[in-house]
Amino acid sequence: MSTWDDLKEKATEVADTVSEKFSDLATTANTEYSILRHKRAISLYEDEIHEVEQAMGKRVYELHELEKIEDRELISRCGEVDAIKKRIEEAEDEIEHLQEVEAKEKSGNGSDSAKAEEAENTGDSNVAEGNDNEKDKDKEFKVKEQ
Repeated sequence: MSTWDDLKEKATEVADTVSEKFSDLATTANTEYSILRHKRAISLYEDEIHEVEQAMGKRVYELHELEKIEDRELISRCGEVDAIKKRIEEAEDEIEHLQEVEAKEKSGNGSDSAKAEEAENTGDSNVAEGNDNEKDKDKEFKVKEQ
């Protein structure tokens, strides 16, 4: 019976070890889950802060437009927004112009005259010569942006 007792003792040890490992695993899983919950909560709180900061920024910009801001750094930051808005306006104007040129071309006014008009308005000699390479247009747009 000593073999049986040894086998029984080993089985008990294995069962105890497995039970202990599963207990450790469960504890670790619960800890990891709690950490993830807290990290998610922190992320949500940071999102809330971002929303409040955006609202504050919008209000500061509104006050800038009313010329009620005296802080030089805020005035400088608002000037950056003004410059970006100007670039947006220029891009929108260019889109409108391109759409007008396209509409003229489709209506039958001739592509050469439309390209010449576009060259005149944009100052692009490549368009006037009929070389409307997309890379050249991209370079022109980047130069205008700066």
